[in-house]
Amino acid sequence: LLRLAHTLARTLSEQSALGFLARETSELTGATLAGVYLAAEPELVPAGFGGPGADQEPDNWPRGAPRVVRRAYGDSRPAAAGGRELVELYRTYGVPCGAATAVRLRADVEGLGVLLIVMPANVQFDRDGDLVGALADIAAGDLSSRRKLALSQAEARRDPLTHLHNRRAFDEHLESILGQATTREAPVTLVLVDLDEFKEINDTQGHSAGDRVLVSVASMLESRARTGEEVFRIGGDEFAV
Repeated sequence: LLRLAHTLARTLSEQSALGFLARETSELTGATLAGVYLAAEPELVPAGFGGPGADQEPDNWPRGAPRVVRRAYGDSRPAAAGGRELVELYRTYGVPCGAATAVRLRADVEGLGVLLIVMPANVQFDRDGDLVGALADIAAGDLSSRRKLALSQAEARRDPLTHLHNRRAFDEHLESILGQATTREAPVTLVLVDLDEFKEINDTQGHSAGDRVLVSVASMLESRARTGEEVFRIGGDEFAV
C-alpha cells in the first residue's frame, strides 16, 4: 500500500494514475478484474481497468456502470454483488466471477466514484474489508488532491472579474505558440485591441462602471469565439475573430 501511494504521487496524469490503481488493486486482492468509475453527474463512467480479465483499450470499455457499482455509490457504503449482479458483470465484461464488491470513493462528503473488485469464479472470495477500504481511501485521496491542484492552477490563470484567461495564461500560451512556430518555421500574428475611451469611462463614471464595460466586452468576445462567428460589432466598429 505504501508503494502504491508513493507511485500514485509520482504519476503525472489522472488517467495514468487510475490505470495504475486498477492494476495494483487486482494484484493486491487477486481480482480477475478491478475497475475505477468516476462520478460525472448524472452518471458513473469507466476510467480505468486492471487484471487478467481487463481490456486495456478505452474504446472497448462498456459505457455506463453495472448495478452493483451504482448501488455502492448511491448507498455510500460497500456493496457485495448478488446473483443477478454477478451475471450482469459476466455479460458485461466477459469474465466468470464468483464474487464482487464495490466501494464508493469519497473525500470528506464529496463522492468521487467507485472502486470495483471482481474475484474469479474458481476462488473462494473472502473480502478483506481493511485492505479494500485502504485501497479506496488511497484512490479517493489521490483523486481529490489532483482535482484541487487542477482547480488551483486554473484559478491562478483566470481573471476574477471577466473570468477570461489572465496575463499569466497569456504569457504561457504565447510562449507555447512561439515554440511551435519556431519548430515548424510558421508565422505567428499577435493582435492587440484597445478599448476606445475606456480611461474616460473610469475617470468620469468610476471604476465600477469601467468594470461593467470590461465584463460586457469579455462576454461578447468569448461568446463570439465559442460560436465561431468571424465578424462582430462593438459600437460602430467591426472585429474579426
